[in-house]
Amino acid sequence: MSELPYDPIDELLHRAHNDAHGAPPSFKGRLRARMAAETTVRKQTRLMFIKLGVGIAALLVLGVAIGMNTHLFLPEPEQTQPQARTNEPATPATSNTPAPENNQPAIDEQPAPEPEPEPAPEPKPEPKPTPETQPNDQIEEKPTPETPEQPQPKPEPQPIEPDDVVEEPAPKPAPEVEPSKPESTEVKPESPGAVVLATRLGDAKFEVRYGQQDWEDFTDQELREGVSLKAGRDAVDLQLNGGGRARFNGEVVLTTEGSLTCFILADDSLYVDNLNTGEGVLVLGKGHTAAMGDGAGVFYATHLALEVVCLGGNVTLDDENVMPGFSGRADKRGVGDAKPFQGDRFLKGIPERSLIREDFDAPPAGGMYQDGERLENGVAIMDQEPRYLAFNFEPEAAVLPGMVLRFRYRTTDITKLELELFETGEIKLLKRTQPRLFKHIWMADKTGEWQTLELRVEEIANRDDQENFPTHGDLLRNFKLHYQGGEKAKLEIDWVEFVRTQD
Repeated sequence: MSELPYDPIDELLHRAHNDAHGAPPSFKGRLRARMAAETTVRKQTRLMFIKLGVGIAALLVLGVAIGMNTHLFLPEPEQTQPQARTNEPATPATSNTPAPENNQPAIDEQPAPEPEPEPAPEPKPEPKPTPETQPNDQIEEKPTPETPEQPQPKPEPQPIEPDDVVEEPAPKPAPEVEPSKPESTEVKPESPGAVVLATRLGDAKFEVRYGQQDWEDFTDQELREGVSLKAGRDAVDLQLNGGGRARFNGEVVLTTEGSLTCFILADDSLYVDNLNTGEGVLVLGKGHTAAMGDGAGVFYATHLALEVVCLGGNVTLDDENVMPGFSGRADKRGVGDAKPFQGDRFLKGIPERSLIREDFDAPPAGGMYQDGERLENGVAIMDQEPRYLAFNFEPEAAVLPGMVLRFRYRTTDITKLELELFETGEIKLLKRTQPRLFKHIWMADKTGEWQTLELRVEEIANRDDQENFPTHGDLLRNFKLHYQGGEKAKLEIDWVEFVRTQD
């Protein structure tokens, strides 16, 4: 080692130590002193490093122990931090005090880190090669008093009281309150579809239910998708949402099939009119299917059979056409031969269906002719040339089976009236055909009094051919009422309407 400063005499000392020639004996004493000094310095440095190593090891052990048990130290600053300093002598006492049985698993986990600090003294065997040193101080320093400091985490289990937090799982049963079932019950009232398919006409009593609910008296006006209907003593009339009409006896379900309104007929009778509505209808019963794209029909569900009557338009039964005025019957053998329909009391009293109505509170959608007429207090008035009241239909009026024209009028100094309904001309080969003019003439009476005239459109003859009449599908474009009379002649019209009736 080179702990001592270099001395030129070292060479001579070495030689004297080795009894080399040329080394005076006087130097032997100095050699011994020199060697003794080196030995002392070496011992002191070794002791110093040993002490330093032991101190560092102890600090590491403490750091590891504290780092592994920080979760036990955290709650103490609020309650037991001042006690931590006084707990060192009390550590054995804490070991004697039995911890609550509920918290014993927590104590078993804490001693686990104790074996880890034990390998820390491994640097201690390094100083053992110097047994000559009697470092009693070392033994006093080595005794692992510092290791007993490690049990300090043991008293820390006292804050096991926060295990009360473990009791927090108790609220976990709260998620068990998953009232999905009550939610399903709440959905039941929503089972009526949001789509309104029909409303009741009149006051006939009947029962309804949605899904598997109990039957109950119907008190509302709206019938939604999926509703089951059961008629009482009288037939029930319905206004379909698409503009059509229906009547039923017995039991029927009202639903949809794609974009079509669908009736599932369980028994008895059903009448449907969807003429000129653009809303298709399906009728299902006894394993058979009837369809109407634009028609009016009656449907009877009998024992293992479905009978269909075409009252007008297009009606099919199991994809076979049923002609107007005839009936067809389908059973397990298929569709039978058509038979003439003889009528049914079930059809009597069906409410008429309004097609067009003008009240003259405002100009008609198609506009007046603007030939001198005027509107006053909801009445159309004409009292000058060219002596007629006229307006256009918007949209055009389609002639339907059972179509009726009705209007309320009053005359003053008028002798004769002529009603004209012009058909919309058709375009054929790039030329518009001459439109037909359907005309009705009558003599005026009851001058000065309001009266109502009703005419079946299918009975108003063509002006040029008295044997020709409007038929289903013809389009009418206007209403025109001429009059003849004296100088003070005046015509007043309160309202005009077209309705469809079912005989």
